[in-house]
Amino acid sequence: MSKTLALKFNCASGAERTFNFSNPKDDLTQETVTAKMAIFVANGAAFIDPLTQAVDAIVTEITRTKLFGA
Repeated sequence: MSKTLALKFNCASGAERTFNFSNPKDDLTQETVTAKMAIFVANGAAFIDPLTQAVDAIVTEITRTKLFGA
């Protein structure tokens, strides 16, 4: 099983920016992720299009089942 954490932010221009992280910890909580995303926003001025707001955090799990082949 493969997991990915996607963190989505709004930018000053109105665009959205998403950062994807492979293999996030299993024990992530809303509080932990919210706090880390706040750090991204605080430091987001370093981008050409600064981050302005945390929008979304989603963990996606992919299960692969091989049906045929070597």
